[in-house]
Amino acid sequence: MDKDWNKYRDKIIGLGEHSLHKSYYPELQKQIDSLEATQRNLQTIINSISDAIIIHDEEGKFLALNDRAVSMYNIDKEECNRFSVYDITSQKQDTSDLKNIWSLVLDNQPQVFEWICKQYNKNVEMETQVSLSPTLWNGKAAIVAVVRDFSERKKFENELIKAKEKAEEANQLKTEFLKNMSHEIRTPMNGIIGFADMLADNDLTSELRESYSKIVQESSYELLKIIDNILEISKLVTKQIPLLEDTFCLNDIFKELNNQFNSKSIQHDIPIRIKTELNDFNSYINTDKSKLYKILNILIENAFKFTEKGYIEIGYTLNDNTIVLFVKDTGIGVFPQNKELIFERFSKVNTDISKGGLGLGLAIAQEYSRLLGGNITIDSENGKGSTFYLSIPYKPLVN
Repeated sequence: MDKDWNKYRDKIIGLGEHSLHKSYYPELQKQIDSLEATQRNLQTIINSISDAIIIHDEEGKFLALNDRAVSMYNIDKEECNRFSVYDITSQKQDTSDLKNIWSLVLDNQPQVFEWICKQYNKNVEMETQVSLSPTLWNGKAAIVAVVRDFSERKKFENELIKAKEKAEEANQLKTEFLKNMSHEIRTPMNGIIGFADMLADNDLTSELRESYSKIVQESSYELLKIIDNILEISKLVTKQIPLLEDTFCLNDIFKELNNQFNSKSIQHDIPIRIKTELNDFNSYINTDKSKLYKILNILIENAFKFTEKGYIEIGYTLNDNTIVLFVKDTGIGVFPQNKELIFERFSKVNTDISKGGLGLGLAIAQEYSRLLGGNITIDSENGKGSTFYLSIPYKPLVN
């Protein structure tokens, strides 16, 4: 920034360190040396500032830059006069009011605002805070801009906002969970208590006694399942469930599942189709059988819950070193925006209370899939059914 001064002061004969003869005026020479030292110190200070400093005219044309501005905007200091504020402004930034802002600054009204900048000739953008103040440059009115890169701070602020939103969402989900759990627990409890009382009636026929006993038994199993799910998700969250690998026939699991859900299939008139790709010997794999069975059990239960007509298809395909298991239904499907939400703990996309459930099943299934080294995804269209895919490493039986 001392270039112009050097140009003019060297023309003063007998003055300055660059003159052929030292000044005959020692006091004047001493003041000049002091001024030059002060200017050098000031320049050093300006260049050491971590913020970019730009001096520009009322049209935005650059007059001078500090070192930080040079590196920040990828501009050669010696050629800074070729550039203007517009050259370092992102296309995302609205510049329509910029000249009005400069007019206010030149009218001795400093301005502070946020601005999206970019590096010259590069695709690098920065969110910044700009402070503008009036100044003089070579005797003419100018503007000094102090620019602070806020990119990291903005990133941190956005992360905080997301964390806050997620915390609020989690709090809301827990509230919904507690409200839902109250209903879910009361339903089987009412069945147990109510029909247990009725069983005490000595005048009951054997048929009614058998029917009531069955209701008490089913309600007890339902209550036990609810409690098990709550305990299970808490263990998964705290990483207290170990992985126990075993060697077993994958085809046998689908036969077992078919037998387990056979009565429900007949009751709801929804047939179960099985589609397997390997023969029994080649379908022997090494993984945690109980967890794999639990995942498929949850997915099939879920399919029955939301399918009123059509069919359910279960099976697997082999894709290189990955087994892709699937459960397909012709049920109500899922909206695209809810595909990730359904795997969140305590979430229920379908709020129909008659469907039951605490919103833990798919969350448990996803956690188990990760323990197996896999992942669950969904392909679905609202009103046209869903297909859940479980991809896990294929570990065949070693000969």
